[in-house]
Amino acid sequence: ACTPSALNAPSSVSVNSADASMLKINNDSKALSKRLQRKNESVTVTPSDFSTQQSIAAPALKLVAEIAPPLVGDVQVQATNVHIEGNLAYVSYDIAGDEFSGGAYIIDISNPQQPILLSEITLKDTDYYSLAKSGDQIFLSGASLRTGLKSRAMVQAVQLSADGRQFVSDQGLVDLPSFAATDISTDEESLYVTTGAQDGGVAKVNAARMEQEAFYPLEDARSVSLDYQEDGVARVVAFRGTPGALHVLDQNLAPLRSRVFPDTATVPFSKSTVEIKGDLALVGAGDGGALSLKLSDLSLAATLKAPGGLTNGASLNGQWAFMAEGEDGVSMAVVDNAGSLQKLGSFQFNNTSSANMVA
Repeated sequence: ACTPSALNAPSSVSVNSADASMLKINNDSKALSKRLQRKNESVTVTPSDFSTQQSIAAPALKLVAEIAPPLVGDVQVQATNVHIEGNLAYVSYDIAGDEFSGGAYIIDISNPQQPILLSEITLKDTDYYSLAKSGDQIFLSGASLRTGLKSRAMVQAVQLSADGRQFVSDQGLVDLPSFAATDISTDEESLYVTTGAQDGGVAKVNAARMEQEAFYPLEDARSVSLDYQEDGVARVVAFRGTPGALHVLDQNLAPLRSRVFPDTATVPFSKSTVEIKGDLALVGAGDGGALSLKLSDLSLAATLKAPGGLTNGASLNGQWAFMAEGEDGVSMAVVDNAGSLQKLGSFQFNNTSSANMVA
């Protein structure tokens, strides 16, 4: 049997875009504050239909703010991902369709009742699909029309202020295989990035040099996490689509084990996420619903389907699981130590938006 070699990394191009960058930085707190509308509204969770009596009530939820997306020129972009670290939330944005425009926000959530919008970047020629912080930099994965790139998939580095509360400067980007860099996870030295359908996979990038060091071919790779450990050693966990499959790799991208989950994530060019707590992975597997998996043996603990058929994202918070289910909104469930999921209900917002990611 043959396995893909993680050491045969395709060439990558590091582009120092300091001179040609169109990245715009906005740290005007007064102007940014007008984007944020404070709320104090209870969120109604509609209970699920159960054949047996529900034993656990959904927790009370409150909508505390809505933040208008950035304007790139006269184009309004849409939120794609959220990275929370300490008391700060970093949010990425793109534009739907064949056009390219993106941005990012930094939001202070130290007081959960009164979030503050601190800083913004925007860029006309680039979509941002995900982001992760490492040290005093934020790394954004996405797709770009920037000159000098061999393909559209890329990761961009942006310098942060020492306290992480403001964007400071464009630090260039690295070119990766495929049409889009769909997700990113970091440790102190390396970036691990999933890239999309054709020629896609998991790339390991040196964060300091912004150079690709290894590549694991995995077409339609959609999400990656470093939050799983075996004997104190971090593993790389990646989820792909068409069909859905979970792959566990070592830090040099050598494959350790994988499992295909038939009839999941079958819709091309769709979003899927993986979030990990201990040995449990919660996967938003598209038309496969939410998958609860044990990473030690990749056994399937539970499946929870969305009413409309799509689970774009999933997130864990203690005993609660949240699933972004497109036009069906966000659903909630209780998750136990064995990974079983008991759905409690769902909620939507008044703007009838499609829920594509939840953190």
